[in-house]
Amino acid sequence: MYTNNIYFATKAIVFTCIFQLAYIKFFHVKINKTNIMSNLIIILLGGTTIFLENDLFIKTKPTIVYWILGLTIFFYRIALNRNIVCTSLKNKIKLPKKIWDYINKLWICFFIIMGCINIFIAFSGFFSEKEWVLFKIIGSPLVFIVFILIQLIIFKKHISYDNE
Repeated sequence: MYTNNIYFATKAIVFTCIFQLAYIKFFHVKINKTNIMSNLIIILLGGTTIFLENDLFIKTKPTIVYWILGLTIFFYRIALNRNIVCTSLKNKIKLPKKIWDYINKLWICFFIIMGCINIFIAFSGFFSEKEWVLFKIIGSPLVFIVFILIQLIIFKKHISYDNE
């Protein structure tokens, strides 16, 4: 299904997330905390979008999310002395602490820069609303993929496996 109505699309995704969480609860389906948190964030931000019906909020929302993620990683590192990136991935990838610290800093910078890029594309006047939407739904995910691939290429030599 395709629609140009952002509010209809938002209502659909919020309803889908609510349904999914209800299904998980009712049928006692095992799901990881990240998926539950993602659904709750979509419900919260989507609900706010529906309630406000404000283009400014819609265009600013990705920046808010990026900056909250970057600041959360920063807060965990500074205030709690925890590397949240390492905590999230250490069971899948084994790297030296020095590399995890570097990757942690990269992700903080990445999220702050992505927020700035979003604001520039949304509000600079150099891009149309359609171009901003394309950036949001195609460009941003591609940037994430490239960013992750670059990290994998750079840090591949530092990765160790349990069977080595």
